[in-house]
Amino acid sequence: LQEVHPLLTQPFNADIHARLNGLKDFSPKPWPDRFREIQAAGGSVEIQQSRIEQGDVLSVAAGTLRLNAQGRIEGELQMTVAGLERVIPALGIDKMLEDGVPQATLDRVAPGVKSQDLSNLFGALDRAIPGLGKVIKQNANAGISAGINSLGTEATLEGKKARSFPLRFADGAVFLGPLKVAQIPPLF
Repeated sequence: LQEVHPLLTQPFNADIHARLNGLKDFSPKPWPDRFREIQAAGGSVEIQQSRIEQGDVLSVAAGTLRLNAQGRIEGELQMTVAGLERVIPALGIDKMLEDGVPQATLDRVAPGVKSQDLSNLFGALDRAIPGLGKVIKQNANAGISAGINSLGTEATLEGKKARSFPLRFADGAVFLGPLKVAQIPPLF
């Protein structure tokens, strides 16, 4: 899991109920072969209910995921997350703004936005009001949290304030709204 995203290297508890469709052969074989067979059969994983808890962060999700012909995950999960503001630093978005955003990283999380455009924006803010660009960078976590909060709808999860939103998977890329937050390698 650590190859998918560093957030997954921390211990977590998970309870997941899923239905696997398309598995016809139960003989022992390597996972890539099994995944290839499931994809060829038009199979999917229907996550009927999941609950994942990591520290103060709690999420539940349901939805359907499939593999495309290249072995990459496609689909969507409807998620509800309590403690989303604690996940932002783990995604690294706030750190990118503080340190400057390498174009490769920006391409991963916000395709189409140019690193030079952000640098120019922060420079212009500093010229207009000295120190403003720095203040905005330092307060990026709150701004990013507000932006992500605007993606979903307000919810309550086990008595805690939460947000509900779709988590999209497209050709192995994982999107939280327009932000690409992870890339899952092909499964075969």
